[in-house]
Amino acid sequence: MKMIDRGAVLARYVEDAPPLRVKELIRELGIEIETKRLRDNESAHIRFDFDEGKYVIAVDEDHHVNRKNFSMAHELGHFFLHRGFINDEPLQRQDYYAHLSDEERAREIEANQFAANLLVSNGALKKFLADKCSVTLAELSDAFEVSQVVMKIRLRSFRTHNPISYNKISNPEG
Repeated sequence: MKMIDRGAVLARYVEDAPPLRVKELIRELGIEIETKRLRDNESAHIRFDFDEGKYVIAVDEDHHVNRKNFSMAHELGHFFLHRGFINDEPLQRQDYYAHLSDEERAREIEANQFAANLLVSNGALKKFLADKCSVTLAELSDAFEVSQVVMKIRLRSFRTHNPISYNKISNPEG
C-alpha cells in the first residue's frame, strides 16, 4: 500500500480556487465515499471497514450539495483530528447529540471548525476577493458551495485577520 502524505494533499486542496473539491480530496486520501439515504437525524458518518482496510464516509443522498460538502468535511475533520475514536459502526442512537459527553461535544465542535476552515480557508477567501470590488454573502456562499451560516462564521474570523479584503463584502452578516 502506497503511503499518502495527508498534510501535503490537504494543503494542495485548501489553496485552490473555490469551491473546494471535497469529494476529490477525500478520495485522494484513500477514503471511500458512499452516497445513500441515511437515518432522519443523520447527515453523514465515518467508519473504518476492517474487512476492506479502509475508511468510509457515508453522506445522505437527499441533502443539498452545500450540506453534503459540509458533512463530508466534518467527517474528514474526525479523520484528521479524532481517528482513534473511529470504529467500524456509526453511532446508532436517535438522540445522539442530546447524550454527548463534554469530551464528545468538544470533538464535534472541533470537527465543525475543521470543516468550516477547510471549505472556506482564509487563503482561498482572500484570493477570491482579490479581484472583486464588491461581493455579497450569497455570492460568497454560492462560490464556496457552503451555507450562508457557515460563510458568516468564517467571515467573523476572516474580518479580524483581513480587514481590507473584508471591506469588499456587502452586508457580511446577511
